[in-house]
Amino acid sequence: MYLKLISNKAQLLNYLSLTGIFVISFLVYYFFPSHEPETDSYSIASAIKNKQPLIYPHHLLFKFIPYGFISLLKLFSPKNFEVIEALRVYNVLIGSFNAVLIFLILKKTTYNHFISLLLLCFLIVFGHGIWRFSSVLEVYATLIFFILLSILMYEYKKYTLSIFIGIIGLFIHQLAILWLISLFISLIIFKKRFNYLITFIIGIFVFLFIAYYAFLSIEYLYPNYSFLEFNLYSYLHHQGSFKIEFQDLVLLVVNSLRSLYFIDLSFIQNLSLYQKILYFLLITISLSSFLFTFLKNIKNINNNYFIYLIFIIVFGFMSKGNAEFLILIPLIVVLCFCSLNVSLNPKILFLALLPMLIVNIWGVYYHKSHPKPYHKLYEFAKKNKDSKLITQYAPQLLNISEYYDGKPNRNIMLSPSNYLMRYGENLTYYDSVNKLITQYDVFTDCIASNNLKDRTGLVEGKINYAFFNRYLLKEAKTLENFGKDYSLIRIEKYIP
Repeated sequence: MYLKLISNKAQLLNYLSLTGIFVISFLVYYFFPSHEPETDSYSIASAIKNKQPLIYPHHLLFKFIPYGFISLLKLFSPKNFEVIEALRVYNVLIGSFNAVLIFLILKKTTYNHFISLLLLCFLIVFGHGIWRFSSVLEVYATLIFFILLSILMYEYKKYTLSIFIGIIGLFIHQLAILWLISLFISLIIFKKRFNYLITFIIGIFVFLFIAYYAFLSIEYLYPNYSFLEFNLYSYLHHQGSFKIEFQDLVLLVVNSLRSLYFIDLSFIQNLSLYQKILYFLLITISLSSFLFTFLKNIKNINNNYFIYLIFIIVFGFMSKGNAEFLILIPLIVVLCFCSLNVSLNPKILFLALLPMLIVNIWGVYYHKSHPKPYHKLYEFAKKNKDSKLITQYAPQLLNISEYYDGKPNRNIMLSPSNYLMRYGENLTYYDSVNKLITQYDVFTDCIASNNLKDRTGLVEGKINYAFFNRYLLKEAKTLENFGKDYSLIRIEKYIP
């Protein structure tokens, strides 16, 4: 009777903790978004709102899930609602379920006191990367859901389920392949479970079969692409590279840190000296506590997850430090160095958690008080029909205009770097710009004082500066509603 009572209390505590983690995560993600809607946010919402094709190369069948969510809402909601806001609720819900899955994984993989588990869970759940992509509509929260569920099944030795859930993740985003390869190495090579080889083969065959018919259904949108090229669409559009540059290594390190901490060059430059000291001190205390907790167990490394960590780092490097690809680094580091016989000190975990929360809450406030100029630029392009706007924000603005107006605004043009990445050359672009400046007022934000101070600016800034060096430029300071910290440059004429 006594043992049964203890068991019931333990079960109650477990349910309460899972419910508490879900509710706290939902409230934080929903009411304190750490970012604003980005390119993919409006692309996803536009496809659903404007009844566009839901199949897309590296997101393949993902849009069918939010489409189903919106369809359910329409059944139960008599009033019209803003699709992109409703989809943000969907994303927050998925992010909150992810928080629960993270706790369950940590509980299964680490033998520790409840307080230590809770602190460790919040350390990962409220890291900047997961917080960001849980609070803003993106594909990555859903992708992470399937990867986490696959990891949980793997830990419970339900390997067939783990494999098939991982393959479902491939339909959400191609990044799931990194976990699937790691899972294959773990089961077939490390554990010698050769009987699961047929499971992998069947799963991949099913994926390729469905993916091929998905490709055939929208082949008319990609007339010059084979099935293989369709699946490598992102790489062929220069979003990945084998070219090694020093800045790629810097971006990899910085964006790996961003998976835990809010790091933004514009934010740092706007801080006073004392604020900068406080900011870097908080990150130093948190990071040193985090590393001390786990790297001291480097001899007990879990090879199954270490392989996955290596794949993430290599792929992150190839993608020029793309932050989206590095989101799970904190969790995978924990799984690598936190075996069942490792005792976690709650005081050290608290020292890692509290400064991180302060930095990330600081970031939430900064984003709220310094919004990106997406909507101002969108209104400018819409209002000034006799002007053309060449902007580094073109992908975002084109998707915003497509979402609200049903079609992309033709006054918005890709930046030189965007064009080069998409089409592989800039000669045609020169001809287009030279023709436009004889017919329209042409503006750009690509080389203004407000030039992007982030990964995009670092990667693409040189291309844009080299291009516009051939033109006579004039700063346009009289544009309405841009604020003192944002300006556009007028392109006057081409200088041979």
